[in-house]
Order: sequence, then C-alpha cells, then structure tokens
Amino acid sequence: MAATAFDFDRDVTAIFLYRWGHGMIMAPPGQVFGETDRKASPRHISAAPLGRIAFAGQETEGTPSVESAMASGERAAKEALKHL
Repeated sequence: MAATAFDFDRDVTAIFLYRWGHGMIMAPPGQVFGETDRKASPRHISAAPLGRIAFAGQETEGTPSVESAMASGERAAKEALKHL
C-alpha cells in the first residue's frame, strides 16, 4: 500500500459512537400554533406541500406524540392523493 493511502490500523486510533434521540422543537408561546392566525403559523407554513411532495411527522403537528404523527401521516396522504 502506498504511504498516502488510508490504512485503518494506522490512521484510526479510536471510534466513538454516541446515540442521540431525535430532535424535538421547543417553541416559545405562539410559535407553534400562531398568535392570532393559526393558518399562518410556522408549523403550517413548514408542513405545506411543495408540489407533489407532502411532509409528515409529529413535529409538523406541533406536539410530540404518536397521535400527532398519525394525524400528520393522514394529512400528508390526503395531500398526496390529490395528485393521483
């Protein structure tokens, strides 16, 4: 092997693996659901479809829960069905 080639035994001295949970939003009051106009809230804007691409996940519904994830999936499926 050439001196400049990567050699695992020579070049790697340690491997660290950190397991982190998924990130969750911690929004200030009014950020998730909007102050006065709920349709213009950041979560509605960020979850809006881009053409035929629909976004789903518990974070798009504003509260971290299984119910939010399921509601988000149903919403995204309905948005996608509009393009069939």
